[in-house]
Amino acid sequence: MATAWVHGGEPARHTADVACWTEWKRRCALALCAGPTRNRLLAFARLHFRAAARKCRGLTNLGHTLRLPSRAEDMWHILETHMNTGRTRQGKRYKDWLFARAGAPGAPDLNAIEGGAALLMRTAVRYHVRAECLPPAVVSLSTPVSARSGVPLTLEDLLPGNADPSCEAARRDIRRIARRRAAGWLKRLSRPERAALLAAELNLHIGHPAVLAAAGSCRQTVSRAYTNLMIRLVHETRARHPVEDRSAVLMLILETAAALRAAVLDWAPADRKAARLLKYAAAPEAGGPP
Repeated sequence: MATAWVHGGEPARHTADVACWTEWKRRCALALCAGPTRNRLLAFARLHFRAAARKCRGLTNLGHTLRLPSRAEDMWHILETHMNTGRTRQGKRYKDWLFARAGAPGAPDLNAIEGGAALLMRTAVRYHVRAECLPPAVVSLSTPVSARSGVPLTLEDLLPGNADPSCEAARRDIRRIARRRAAGWLKRLSRPERAALLAAELNLHIGHPAVLAAAGSCRQTVSRAYTNLMIRLVHETRARHPVEDRSAVLMLILETAAALRAAVLDWAPADRKAARLLKYAAAPEAGGPP
């Protein structure tokens, strides 16, 4: 009995005869062929598709978990599409090339037809796998790499963050300088300035009666004191760092202002009027302004 060859060099019986292939060529589509022809060509597709698929598992990042079409109709569709759309270097359709290599139209060589079709199936499967899957070197970030202590560790957990270590070190230095500057500024603050900073830290309006009571001044005085304090802070910081990068100076100004508000918040409990403002901010519904 005549044999056909599948990938790997293992012989297999012909699944279709010359009449099946010529009918398919004449009718142009498998769906238009008679039932016996259709069944035999589908058997061919199933046999050679699976053989080619086994060799393509290493082309993707899925390995043995690769899922390919399981219906023979889908397998044949992949082959038939490749035969009709693919071209040789000379521009000939693969379908035409397949029958041209089989010899005389009146007596085509079955081995030549099925051998060529098997080669085309291998190429079609490879193209299909590469189009549907990712290369072997592509690995999902959710891939687990360890699960010690019951906590899974994925590749995403091992990626570096967005922070630049040099920038983080510079930010820590700026914050340290800002805290030291804030301690010096605190000693020079007037009561209205302290009250205004405390109001900003407590998210209270600067003209709130409770803030004005803590400042011992009117609204215009407290507002002007806060504005002038910020202006002095900006000018003094720029004057002390004339050659520093502008963005670094701006960060130092902002960090100093934040450290100054925090320093005033630490000071407030020791001052009678400021302590009342803290108490009001914690429970404003308990009563009116201190």
